[in-house]
Amino acid sequence: TRRGNEQVWFKKYLNCELIGTELSDTAEQVPHTIQWDFHETKPEWIDSVDLIYSNTFDNSYDPEMCLNTWMSCLKKGGICILEHSSGHESSGNTELDPFKASISIMPYLITIWSKGKFGVRELVNAPKINENLKYLYFIVIQKF
Repeated sequence: TRRGNEQVWFKKYLNCELIGTELSDTAEQVPHTIQWDFHETKPEWIDSVDLIYSNTFDNSYDPEMCLNTWMSCLKKGGICILEHSSGHESSGNTELDPFKASISIMPYLITIWSKGKFGVRELVNAPKINENLKYLYFIVIQKF
């Protein structure tokens, strides 16, 4: 969650309970944030969440495990929204951003990884906040 900007937005516009996760040992300095590896879950989170949002899926060292972990936390019918841009394409993998894939391959990967438990509901074309991006989408995934 870095600085917690997303939590501020969700709190303001959706008036919801939320927590963000952050690996840094400074996580607890950010409101509504815990220090946590997003590849892991807590038992009390399983089947208890309505919405998960991430713009850092490219930070995952194991995207299949990560997405399945997140989806296990959603209630039936719950939604996971992944922000995905041209900056997440296969060029430029780094230690901090090890997972890269084009938008055209993401629905296919999600379908394979889900093993029938969830699927892509829609791709929402989002306004680009960075002029260097070719595209920006929200991948909306729903738990069955």
